[in-house]
Amino acid sequence: MNLNPFFTALDPDARIKGSRDPLGFETIWTALGREIIGNLTTVTRSVRQFSTLLYGFHFANLAAELSQDRNENFLPSFLRFEQLAGYARFWHHGEESVGRDIRGIRAVRRNVGEFQQRQRDLWLSGKREWLILSDQKTYGLYGMFRMAAHKSGLLDPADDKRLSAGAREFIVSQLQSIDQKTQNQLLQHIARDTRIDLARSPVVKTVANLLAPELTAAERDFYGAHLVRGCHLLEPMPVQQQLWSCIETVNSTSNSFGWNREFYMPELHACIEHARMHGFHELADKLDEIRRAEELLGNAAILYDFLLTRNQQTLGHVAEEMLKKLSAGYSWLNVDDLKPTFGESGERLVRLANELASGDYPAACRTLIEQNETVMRHRGGSAWMVLKDGHLEVRFGEEGGCLPDRDELQEPWKHTYFLDSLKRVGACVYHGLAGDGEDASD
Repeated sequence: MNLNPFFTALDPDARIKGSRDPLGFETIWTALGREIIGNLTTVTRSVRQFSTLLYGFHFANLAAELSQDRNENFLPSFLRFEQLAGYARFWHHGEESVGRDIRGIRAVRRNVGEFQQRQRDLWLSGKREWLILSDQKTYGLYGMFRMAAHKSGLLDPADDKRLSAGAREFIVSQLQSIDQKTQNQLLQHIARDTRIDLARSPVVKTVANLLAPELTAAERDFYGAHLVRGCHLLEPMPVQQQLWSCIETVNSTSNSFGWNREFYMPELHACIEHARMHGFHELADKLDEIRRAEELLGNAAILYDFLLTRNQQTLGHVAEEMLKKLSAGYSWLNVDDLKPTFGESGERLVRLANELASGDYPAACRTLIEQNETVMRHRGGSAWMVLKDGHLEVRFGEEGGCLPDRDELQEPWKHTYFLDSLKRVGACVYHGLAGDGEDASD
């Protein structure tokens, strides 16, 4: 894999919630993450949302084939199934059980509430007023989960709107207990815009049962192999299976971590140690590269957030604040050999690491400002901050943060490298935790 990043538009599947990536680090950390996890994104943290995608593609293809133009009718049929799935899960399992695991939960909650209180007709429809997201195609499952499903071997390599042979066989086996009449009713509901009665329609209960909060043993085997261990990736990656073994052991045997906790730097240290102990040397080297990269990238992001809160202050005063809080310097930084990994920013980021290591905070601030200006210029935008007459002039102050203690800066974790998604999906499959889906609007 070519790890040299290039400046481009932000990847919505990789970006950190609330971040606009002012320092251009996204292409760096995503490339490093793709060296160990070949399928998941920061968004794909829910097994049941993958399930919804697969059932939706199965039925949408059947519905589209009943029409004269399959290509034109596939997507509208899928979007209606996605709406049906959200309503069915919310209605039968309750918001407490599935609320965080439904994309479009705000619209689902509102529409179901109006159905209950006003006996208002509930529609499965492609009309704007019935979409469960402002742009359901882009920010729903079709836009956010399709690529990950494709890379996981769940979709046909030649047509990512159809299930792979293995996924189709699995979905058909899951549908064997459902009578053909109910399946035909489901097809009729999604083949065109239709009203649905949540209280009376057998289709609603059927879909809710298919997407129950708890996975069956067959589902654990299937999704564990495809999503967690990566046994069927389009591009084989043995280190992902080894990585899951490390995450599983670390979280199951240590009281310091746990399945309800986000992945973070101490857990990365533990996984590196476990990989070394068990002879997973290639994995250990890749994880250690991530550790050292994040020690710089994470701290750089934290420091830049801090600078955004210091509008109109002198560079000297800001540097004194940093020296008082951070002491002599980041002596542990060691990234000279990562210069090629940092791509176009390599020389500048290595320089930044050396400035931080030596405690030269005025120079480090200038380098951070230079990095942002360069990134934004490549994007055709303006710098968020400039240095004018020795003062910081913040031009984009919507984001910012305080300066943490030195101890916290030794274990930064601002970028996920897809590790938290793997941990969350694995916790869903093997440890019964609920999924964690978030609307793009959140």
